[in-house]
Amino acid sequence: MKRILIIIAIAAAAAVACNKEVPELPSGDGIRTLSLTAELPETKVNADKGKITWSAGDAVAVYNTTGTKFTLTLSDGAGTNYGKFSGSFSGTLATDIAVYPASLASDTKGVVSIPKFMERSDSVQPVMASALEVNGSEVNALCFHHVMSMVEVTLKDLPAFACALKLFSKTGAQLNGDYTINSGLNGVNCDTGNSEAGTNDRVLYFPYKTAYGSDASVKFYFPVAPYEYTDLKIRVLDGDESIIEGTDLAIKQASSNLKAGDYLTLPTVNVRAQLGSSRDQFIKVEGVKWAKGNLRAWRSGTQGEGWQEGWNIYDNQWESQYMLTATEIDGNSKGFSLNTDQYKETIGDASVYTHWDYFSWGTLSRTSRVHNAPVTCTTAEFDITGKVFYLEGGKGDISTAQELSGDSRWEDVGTFQTTNSTLVGDLAFWASKGQYRMPDKSEIGSLYAKNNVGKGSNHANMQAGYYVVDGKVLRGILFTSCPSWSTTEYYTEAVELSDADMESGLFLPKIGERTTNSDPVEYNATVVNFFNAWGVYWSGTYGGRNSGFEDCARHINFTSGNAMTYGYTSKLSKTITGQTVLGNAIRPVWIPENERQ
Repeated sequence: MKRILIIIAIAAAAAVACNKEVPELPSGDGIRTLSLTAELPETKVNADKGKITWSAGDAVAVYNTTGTKFTLTLSDGAGTNYGKFSGSFSGTLATDIAVYPASLASDTKGVVSIPKFMERSDSVQPVMASALEVNGSEVNALCFHHVMSMVEVTLKDLPAFACALKLFSKTGAQLNGDYTINSGLNGVNCDTGNSEAGTNDRVLYFPYKTAYGSDASVKFYFPVAPYEYTDLKIRVLDGDESIIEGTDLAIKQASSNLKAGDYLTLPTVNVRAQLGSSRDQFIKVEGVKWAKGNLRAWRSGTQGEGWQEGWNIYDNQWESQYMLTATEIDGNSKGFSLNTDQYKETIGDASVYTHWDYFSWGTLSRTSRVHNAPVTCTTAEFDITGKVFYLEGGKGDISTAQELSGDSRWEDVGTFQTTNSTLVGDLAFWASKGQYRMPDKSEIGSLYAKNNVGKGSNHANMQAGYYVVDGKVLRGILFTSCPSWSTTEYYTEAVELSDADMESGLFLPKIGERTTNSDPVEYNATVVNFFNAWGVYWSGTYGGRNSGFEDCARHINFTSGNAMTYGYTSKLSKTITGQTVLGNAIRPVWIPENERQ
């Protein structure tokens, strides 16, 4: 995903102008050309730490005595620290103030308006002010001084989902807004403004994966208002502009009493080392904490702590039951039989699969993995997300079922029973005993960008891609959050995805759909269609599409051309090449411990 690197310029406190006599410039009402010669001041900002020379396009704001602003643009001296600025002017020059950059000078003389963010140039843009001196027919701004401090921050080994650096002060002077520069013969003074009315944070956006890897680092330079801060902090934000765990870091108070022209170098922050294990359980996109892998029923494997027997989450986003069978992974497999001993083991009288990641609706047990006439509902839309119900025999209208609470939600006659369950509802919630749940329709819909589902909110960037492991190609769709300033990006041309990509967002592999030519008895005659070409993921909302479609489930679907749809699919009657859909994948949502019931 392409991102624009952003840096913020912030005006600040007192700067002392040259104490020289300023003669009057001849006045006049006609429009004429005004030339101004300006020298950059000595500063602690050196060649490696910000701007020290004028650049083409630089502009200075000056005012006439009636308060009209004029912009003078660099006409000579690019690449040096001594430049000539020229532009149209009328009236009598007010010799008490000149402001750089002109883009931050407001129409009110001496007021500098600092935006929330501004696009980064090749070098840091300082904020400076000066009284003016007349020299013959020219005006010289010989005494520019910085009216800010400069802060250097280096971030190392950023997690791939990091996208912004935030400077924050809850009780300090405002860090953006309008600043009034009052200047006169004795110098230039900057009013820090009304901190209660201003904004107390600054955000610098940078592209995903900017400094991914232990040896990678990224350095930022930005102006800060001089002030005796007691709580100045830096924070690292994810794509949802939320603070990444462990990165709410205070700048030492002894270093926070910033003066105009100070240069503060902060210690390098190893961001990943601050995280600990805070994001081991989830990947966060559009505010939703998605599981790091699809739901799996696994007879022969070990489940995680607190899970139903034989259930867990895949260790990696790209994993599925059939990822290790090369002949079925390379290319876009159009269908292959699952009715082989390779995937089965014998348990008593039944031959069953050892693990599974395609699920039917309704019942909560081993039978959730087969077509077994699951529960129905009325034409009203029904949400089972995070809910478990009792329904005699596991069949019938879920709107008449009894919702359960407490430990009774986890009871059943056994994960690998052969009869219909008496429990129905959210399979991920039941299998994990309340640690995960199925996504609701708004959460799975937030991933769908093309048709702007849920108008008025932000939507994830979408990138089709493939991940290569052990020489095998695994295809899918990667979603990452967009910060509020960005537009949604929707890329259907598949690109190779790296480990950093896998960490940066939610990857949903195209594991196909489980289908059959006829209703099976247990696991007979089953196939998977469109592996590595299609992918369909259930939400926890179904029913209510319209009359005749009562048993439709909300889903998100990827096709072989990487197009994406969001809508309803009939749980039982949708057919692909004449085959009934029996099961689709579930990517659960992680429930934080403080939100579990």
